[in-house]
Amino acid sequence: MGVRVRQSATGQRWDRCFEPASSSVRWAAIAATAFLCPLLSVPVASWSSLDPLAADLASEAGLMSYARVAGNAPSSQFVATARPLSVSGSDFLFDEDSPPERLRVETTRLAAGERIGGTLRKLGASPVQAVEILDTLRPVFDPRNGREGDFIAFSSTQSGKLVSFEYQQGRDLYRISPGPSGKLLAVQSEPPMERRVVTLGGVIERSLADALEKQGERIDLVQSFVDIFAWKLDLTNETRPGDEYRLVYEKFYDRTGFVSYGRILAAQYSPSSVPQARGSVVALRYEDSDGFIGYYTPDGKPLRSSLLRAPLKYTRISSRYTHKRLHPVHRDYRSHRAVDFAAPTGTPVWSAGDGEVVFRGWRGGMGRAIKVRHKNGYSSYYGHLSKYADNLKVGDKVEQKQVIGYVGMSGTATGPHLHYLLEYKGRFIDPLQVEFETDRALPPREIPRFAEISKRRLERLRKANPPLLLEAAM
Repeated sequence: MGVRVRQSATGQRWDRCFEPASSSVRWAAIAATAFLCPLLSVPVASWSSLDPLAADLASEAGLMSYARVAGNAPSSQFVATARPLSVSGSDFLFDEDSPPERLRVETTRLAAGERIGGTLRKLGASPVQAVEILDTLRPVFDPRNGREGDFIAFSSTQSGKLVSFEYQQGRDLYRISPGPSGKLLAVQSEPPMERRVVTLGGVIERSLADALEKQGERIDLVQSFVDIFAWKLDLTNETRPGDEYRLVYEKFYDRTGFVSYGRILAAQYSPSSVPQARGSVVALRYEDSDGFIGYYTPDGKPLRSSLLRAPLKYTRISSRYTHKRLHPVHRDYRSHRAVDFAAPTGTPVWSAGDGEVVFRGWRGGMGRAIKVRHKNGYSSYYGHLSKYADNLKVGDKVEQKQVIGYVGMSGTATGPHLHYLLEYKGRFIDPLQVEFETDRALPPREIPRFAEISKRRLERLRKANPPLLLEAAM
């Protein structure tokens, strides 16, 4: 005899994550306690490793994820009261004729020099269970390739019957559990991730990268932040001590810890040389009803311009736009109607904006060069390239930030750099000084929704003075 589980919004959530075809009988946790080493008692939240249904039942009981707890401790032990669970169509049935049984869950990480089999024995597996688990694991993962720090979870009944074994290395999760016939089956998948929204703020002492890295963040986040402001500010080379920054962004975690960054939802940069009220640039991420994603100022103006000021990631500006410069090769004074961006040979060069390739070839002292014609009278030139992008040819349509070539020193050059010229209606102009047209404006129908979202994100951005963790509700 069974008790039917009520189908509701929660039940629909079970349907999405529960795969009954893999087993005819499962276990559902209905009460739990956690014991950690060192001595620490916390409630257990989500039994996602035991079973997706058990995870939701445990969550409804107000329990905390053993995965999250295990991520902060070298080892842990959980005990749950459970009944066998069977599936009938889209419903879940508790077996009332079977007495509740206590499940034991042990989690740990593989120690240096230790083998998976030895760790299993320490977690309570019998010699026969350890051999069966390793034999089942071998077709999907070679146990000899275990690495220090890999996550292990071993779940069994109090009588010693295996419920599940999980092994995670990086983003690969291997799960072993009894199938309908009782034979052990192995499945490889990716573990679920937890999304966290974080707000962070700080003041630059040396560079933006140095400041964020001191706060525990990685270069990936630095580059994403720099890219958002690429049309307004050069945060790679022109930051100054005392400049302030703030950002609200996503981070994704699994039970091994941090996995990757998500979207930057809001960002602000305030140069110290300009009063904050006038010099701050604020970027708010917004996706409209057509699926177009962009960054906008608080009053709804797009940050993205029609052309980039610097079409590559460079190390320094070796020569600026000027009407009189001592030529490094010819040793005479000439006008320099371009900006030279020094960068290592092979650095990708992007098209400054959407347009059409109208020249690709050798151009005297510029060496290998490309010319792209843009809308509204603009054309951009790229010189001293080491090579062109594969299959690029005259007549090709290119998009902004599409790679069209690579930095080099072909032609007349003393070192690797990009010679970047910008022409407007037949006259060369300084790409670092001109105010470009902005990108797609918000349609009027989007303004009320944007105003609502931007207000919420601005409030969180203003709180970004010290590092602060926010609930993932944006």
